[in-house]
Amino acid sequence: MSDTSGQININKILKYLESKKVNPATLNNFLSSVNLENKNEEESNDYKNLFKDVINASPNLIFVKDKKGAFVLGNDAVAKIYGTNIKNLIGKTDADFNPNQSELDWYSKDDQYVICEKKELFIPEEKVTGADGKIEWFETTKKPITLSNGETCVLGISTNITKRKELFEQLSQSQKLEALGQLAGGVAHDINNILTVILGFTSVIDYKSTTKYNLKNAVNGIEKAVNGASGLTQKLLGFARKGKNININLNINDVISETVELLKRTIEGNILISMNLCKSNLFVLGDPIQIQQVILNLAINARDAMTKSKGGTLGGTLNISSEEITIDNKYSTTKNLDEGDYIKFIIKDTGCGMNEETMQKIFEPFFTTKPSEYGTGLGLAMVYGIIDNHGGKISIRSKIDCGTEIEVYLPRVKNVEQSDNFHIESKKVAIKKGVGNILLIDDNKEIIDVLSMMIQNLGYAVTTSVDRSKAIDLFKKHNNKYDLVVMDMMMPGIDAVEAVKQLREIDESIKIVISTGYAKNNSVQEILSRHNTSFIQKPYRINKLSILIDDLINS
Repeated sequence: MSDTSGQININKILKYLESKKVNPATLNNFLSSVNLENKNEEESNDYKNLFKDVINASPNLIFVKDKKGAFVLGNDAVAKIYGTNIKNLIGKTDADFNPNQSELDWYSKDDQYVICEKKELFIPEEKVTGADGKIEWFETTKKPITLSNGETCVLGISTNITKRKELFEQLSQSQKLEALGQLAGGVAHDINNILTVILGFTSVIDYKSTTKYNLKNAVNGIEKAVNGASGLTQKLLGFARKGKNININLNINDVISETVELLKRTIEGNILISMNLCKSNLFVLGDPIQIQQVILNLAINARDAMTKSKGGTLGGTLNISSEEITIDNKYSTTKNLDEGDYIKFIIKDTGCGMNEETMQKIFEPFFTTKPSEYGTGLGLAMVYGIIDNHGGKISIRSKIDCGTEIEVYLPRVKNVEQSDNFHIESKKVAIKKGVGNILLIDDNKEIIDVLSMMIQNLGYAVTTSVDRSKAIDLFKKHNNKYDLVVMDMMMPGIDAVEAVKQLREIDESIKIVISTGYAKNNSVQEILSRHNTSFIQKPYRINKLSILIDDLINS
């Protein structure tokens, strides 16, 4: 890049910089008037000073290094990242400022290639350790230039891509979580079908074998295992941000109060549980079981943190509070929430706390600080997924040895006087028998077998079908025969919404129960909005099925 006088041709360098979009407006104006070969010394110095101003105004790193790696030229951006000034930069090498030897080796290798081969080199990404130890990422182009003494040097321009790289990594993580979420949903659906078969058969054996102690012990053991697996699938569904099966108006204070009653029976006595609930009724639209899971999971995590508190002492204070809050334009950005009315409940403990690194990973699936036998790492991922699925946000503050405070925001529902029916159902509710005819529709043969046995043991006659279209034709021929239709949500062929619609066209008063272990969208809610339609979550015991059928047929 030398002219006939052996001087650096600044025009060519500037054109090169312009091609890299370095302050193009300034450069265009400058290039239109620069011709150093025809300028006197004073004018030439003026333009050289302007050249310095131009490259120093660029946010990109602009530098020239000789074959020994010493800086011949550098702008303010280079000096800034190395914590020095341009005067101190010239004549020094990267090694005088950068402690990372692996980075230095790469720089030297690339520089020598450009100088020796006299070829341009594009480096999509490389990292630079700055004076403060912070690592930043750059996209760099290096090109050979020739000085007036005939020495070949390397001209480099580096664009900071740190934020772009961070956004890309966030996008990649989001896509990975989405893929894992879809996998979790599919696995949960299949597992829940298996669990339904196991739980159905065991509940029938339990019902039929009340006097056989050893058999009942075996049944209870199986049931315990099923309940554990069912809890895991709920965590998978929560993590998948799917499966919000039913939305009702909930008073969050009622949910907190009933959950605390459960906690008092499971959390150690030397952990004090206190509540500070808003006097106003705070209603949200949500799934009561999932909201309860959120509170339980956060409370259990708080309990675990207090078993590891300072000094190794088991115990502490767990406080759960609630309040109403309005997010306006001033706070919507900081809270990452849309403007509007929200309820906020806070779970605060006096446990061991977390450092910044742990807090950044706490909602990642499969991340846990607990031993493998005590945690799957899905608990807080589930919590995050459920809150996100309900249109809310969750934030966390924590400090080592000072405890943790978690805030959960959920959209508030106004003009509601009381909660829809919500209670924590006991598994030991008495079985209700009855009389009637039930049409059972499910594409899983094992589910058909166990549900048929359960329904027949309850005193009802049952007709089965593994195909929705054929079942609808059967219902049309004998619609006066059936008192109730029990139908699986996830089946091939026509979807459940359309099936319910067609059944209603035949008999608008027919009562329908939808059952599933996993729903991909809001179809369940759409079906439940219709009259005489109910829902039962797989897996379930004969007790729960008996009560649901009795309520529908006898209501």
